[in-house]
Amino acid sequence: MSLQDFDKEVNKVVAKGKLSAAAVQSVVDHAMANITSDANLLSTLFRAHKKATSPNKLTSLYLVDAVAREAKTRARKSLKEEKDKGKGKETDSPRAPIPAPETGSTTPTDEPPPLPLPSGSSETTPAKASLQQQQPGSAAFMSFLAKVEGVLSKFVLDCWENGPKEHREKVRKVLDIWTKAGTFNPTVLARISNKLLASSSVVEETAAAIPDPTQAKDASPAPPIPISGKYFQFDLFRPRFFARIGEIGILEILEG
Repeated sequence: MSLQDFDKEVNKVVAKGKLSAAAVQSVVDHAMANITSDANLLSTLFRAHKKATSPNKLTSLYLVDAVAREAKTRARKSLKEEKDKGKGKETDSPRAPIPAPETGSTTPTDEPPPLPLPSGSSETTPAKASLQQQQPGSAAFMSFLAKVEGVLSKFVLDCWENGPKEHREKVRKVLDIWTKAGTFNPTVLARISNKLLASSSVVEETAAAIPDPTQAKDASPAPPIPISGKYFQFDLFRPRFFARIGEIGILEILEG
């Protein structure tokens, strides 16, 4: 699962605009496999979101939600395992005392005995050690979440302002999910919610300021047109006026 595969998966799902459990899980798996390349993951998600059509921006936001919540779950799990390992080291039995050498023994008395293995663990083989080194710790997941949090408002506001209005309630629900799950900093989420409210107020005020063309007053009359040194007023919007050519060739305006 390479970064290129992740890029293809994300763009394919966003372009399609429809989500399935299998498609979302594939994107999440690719993201978790490359979590140490958090900047590249975020770049792919953000580019796909900006390129998404208006109806598909919500799909993009759902992908960000799925990847972020999985990263948060794994960060908590890794952090707990790291703490448990730390406690295990602290509660290890003390080093066994060095027995006194027997008479005539040539064994040096300052040679330490082999360290006891942690309780419940077995000897680490080279293959197991290599596998442990490949598994990311909580810091990798938290680093990714911090980067997403830094541009989270751009994802949400773009979906709010440039997506269909009927999707706005679903955007709010995503924010509610993040708040309840503790996916992101609550202060950041509150700030984003305030921006959504402000954006809605601006849109409503702008709509109210636009005049209704059906309520427009009669158009103002056209400016007078000079003919043979005299000015005549045309009012093309009122039927009580009409024009005719007089016998002497001068355009006259008669009131009906």
